[in-house]
Amino acid sequence: MRQSAWMVGSVVFALMGTGCDKSGKDSGVPSGGLVDEGGDSVPTDGDDTDDAAATDPDGDGFEGTDDCDPDNAAINPSATDIVGDSIDQNCDGIDGTDMDADGWASLVSGGSDCDDFDAEVHPDAEDLAGDGVDSNCDAVDGIDADADGQASVESGGLDCDDADPFVVDEDLDGDGWSTCGGDCDDADPALSGNDLDGDGWSSCDGDCDDERDWLHPYDSDEDGAEDACGYRDIAVGYDFACAIDSAQEVLCWGNDYEGQASPPTGAYVALAAGYDFTCGITAGQALQCWGNDDYGQATPVGGSFQSLHAGGNHACALTTGGQVRCWGNNGAGALDAPSGTFDEVRVGASSSCALSSAGAITCWGYVGGSGLTTSTGTFSAIGGVTTSGVLALDVDGAPQWISSNFATVRPYGGYAGPFRSLVMAQASSSYRTGVLEDGSLWTAVTYGTPEGGNWAKVDQYSSAACALSEDGEVACWGPSNAQGQLNVP
Repeated sequence: MRQSAWMVGSVVFALMGTGCDKSGKDSGVPSGGLVDEGGDSVPTDGDDTDDAAATDPDGDGFEGTDDCDPDNAAINPSATDIVGDSIDQNCDGIDGTDMDADGWASLVSGGSDCDDFDAEVHPDAEDLAGDGVDSNCDAVDGIDADADGQASVESGGLDCDDADPFVVDEDLDGDGWSTCGGDCDDADPALSGNDLDGDGWSSCDGDCDDERDWLHPYDSDEDGAEDACGYRDIAVGYDFACAIDSAQEVLCWGNDYEGQASPPTGAYVALAAGYDFTCGITAGQALQCWGNDDYGQATPVGGSFQSLHAGGNHACALTTGGQVRCWGNNGAGALDAPSGTFDEVRVGASSSCALSSAGAITCWGYVGGSGLTTSTGTFSAIGGVTTSGVLALDVDGAPQWISSNFATVRPYGGYAGPFRSLVMAQASSSYRTGVLEDGSLWTAVTYGTPEGGNWAKVDQYSSAACALSEDGEVACWGPSNAQGQLNVP
């Protein structure tokens, strides 16, 4: 009996320890009565509800390593992830949705990946123009670093400067030129990189007249910088006129019956015109004349000169040292210049006058009684020399009249000015033209005088007059254009 009882106890113990049922078969329950009913190697006591709690603590339906935050139900692979909160809600490794795993959040999630289904398309991708794909998400096929809507040349596009949004290969003003093509102002069709007249300067280069190749920028003070443009000087004779162009060559128009409008080639810095001859100072400071030479007026004296003026049949010039030298017809002693130094010289039909640095005017020839006569008063410029007297400007720019015998000096004609310059036609004292202090033109007899403008110089011989503007433009006017004297080239 004792032996039977011991055997029964042993069997019971063995059944319990091996996980077998009473029949001796394996029940699948490990020792202790626990069972893996969830199939996840986590044993339970037969109730699988605590098996899910162990693998998905936050109950969001994602277990194990799939859930990057198992304690937060709002964070799981199916959660919406919006860029900007620094939280990776959808467990894709970035803040925002990155479906293509290229490291960039999609546009819909607040990121900058314009195609979240293509890992080759993102803001940091290489984008070559021409494939029709905006690989770097800058809204352009190619690289558009300055966001001007055009791909850079380096990426295969046409934008020559991808650091400047104002430089593009697009003609915005319709002049046929883009900023990449050399248009300095693509909002103004008058400015472009096109050199229309072939003189080497475009309007963007400062060409003040891109239709006439003799007018272009030049260095007026020889300091190495082009600071002016257009014509440089003018002179008006009887029914003809001449001007120095930008290249320092002389152009003449109008009456040429004595060759006065046919200048020799060369570079010139100043001009003067008489009745039917013309003289100029060359770039080498020598005198050169052409036209009628009946009185030797086209055969100048030698030396180095700084300025000149011509009358009916004679002319005078100032040397670089300020002395007066004259040539041509010596009627009434018009060539008998005084000694000394002067700042300006002006001549008339048979008289000549010079202005000293002290402001005194000395005349010789017909005016003043056929001898040297010096005026009283202080003057700033000589406007004209006629047989009846001298027109001058005082130090305030007001016109003064000096009688032919120098007996009187009085304000002239009630014209107060002030004037920058004033000239009187040699053929008739009725024709007087001046540049007022504000740069506008004044004339005693109006025949289509240009309005407005900023004029620098005016010249007049008879009824025709021409003016030179600060911008290098020349305008001529008068009652007749029979010889083409008003047709500025």
